[in-house]
Amino acid sequence: MKINPFIPYVFTGKVGDFISPSYDTISPKEMKRLLSMKYNVTHLIAKNNGRATLERMIDDGLLKQHGEGFIILVQKFSFSGKNMTRIGIIGAVDPSNERTKLFPHENTFEEFVEYRKRTFKELMSQVEPIFVVVPLRKLDERLNSLISNRKPDLSFTSADSVRNYVYMVGESDSVSSIQKYLLHSVGYIADGHHRFRALTEINERRASEGKKTLSVLCYLTSLYSESLLINGINRVAKLKSRQSALTRVSSNFKVSGPIRKPPEERMAIYDGEMREIVPTETSSTSLRYMGVEEAQFTDYSDMLILPDIFNGSKNFSEQELRYVVNQEEALEMVNSNKGTLAILIPPWSKRQFVKVARSGRLMRPKSTYFFPKIPAGIAVYKME
Repeated sequence: MKINPFIPYVFTGKVGDFISPSYDTISPKEMKRLLSMKYNVTHLIAKNNGRATLERMIDDGLLKQHGEGFIILVQKFSFSGKNMTRIGIIGAVDPSNERTKLFPHENTFEEFVEYRKRTFKELMSQVEPIFVVVPLRKLDERLNSLISNRKPDLSFTSADSVRNYVYMVGESDSVSSIQKYLLHSVGYIADGHHRFRALTEINERRASEGKKTLSVLCYLTSLYSESLLINGINRVAKLKSRQSALTRVSSNFKVSGPIRKPPEERMAIYDGEMREIVPTETSSTSLRYMGVEEAQFTDYSDMLILPDIFNGSKNFSEQELRYVVNQEEALEMVNSNKGTLAILIPPWSKRQFVKVARSGRLMRPKSTYFFPKIPAGIAVYKME
């Protein structure tokens, strides 16, 4: 993978006032709060005058150009009572280089891609890196050696209670060593599929017009890091009839329960009571007829359960279907009558993810949730 140093623009005020959660995870309520902050990065990507706002912030000294280099990001957080640390590097990946091999693992929603294309064309900048995992076991060790005995250039706590430490690395020997180490590695896109596809389509158009392709701002971390966590994303459906939904699920799945808590490695449904669901041979055969040989959890949920309970429909409004990461939130939506049925998707194992990623088959959108996320606004990368 060909990764290059870049020239970041960094906020000169209190970093916590500028950064935001990863854009796709922001709820309407949270977006309203962020936009109420005068200098938050969401003003650059959620409004039509983002480029003018960006240039004004640069002219006013609120965003300052830093020297060319990489950014090493250290994130410290707690999970299941255990303290964890993850390290990764942010740089500009050249998609036109023959050594750059970036593989997506999820399909995309067309309207989200079009929105991202409009944003990129308006802003001509990237404010959030695409999250990429690389199968390199010693990447953590390499990156830690570059920042040993150094103090972070920036530090802040993000909304998810993750402590972030930012190191600017521009020394030529450090830049060269990390480029050489990453050169022969492939990368699997963990998060940012809509942005990646949008930039890919923009670059295809630029290439056809004889223009230089745009680099992609990426965050790279080791696939083998113990602090790289992969959750499933639950589906919460709002239906007219709760009982008919359960009956339809039972036609393709073995349903057992009620149970007290979701199983760790199997799917469950919740309609006020929780039940474990296990695919039958009938459901697996149905998916094979659809071209899916090795089905994953979201193949079953999106290609069988949802069309069944929505009377054959494959297109759902936001009022009919919500994607919810937190299982407790999904259960509460059903309990408060904001949803009728929650389909609970278990966490992914890394082995399971790698198998899918290497197969080249694109999963359903919103199949995986890698965390911690990378906040938007750590640095702004101007593409031209």
